[in-house]
Amino acid sequence: AGFDDPAVLDAAMLDAVERAWGAGAEAVIIGGGPLGEVALRIAPDAPCPLIQPIPEAAARLRSLLG
Repeated sequence: AGFDDPAVLDAAMLDAVERAWGAGAEAVIIGGGPLGEVALRIAPDAPCPLIQPIPEAAARLRSLLG
């Protein structure tokens, strides 16, 4: 199975996050359509915070608009 299998995609993304953290990342930005869902699934196992650009941008905009 390839990346069309959610388990394979999750494992690959978690591996990438772990490598980034091991290289010194304090957080990892994961964005783009279906990758947002992956971020939600792997967040409990991630060694650092995962940032989703669209929800973060929406929260920032809400805070600016009051």
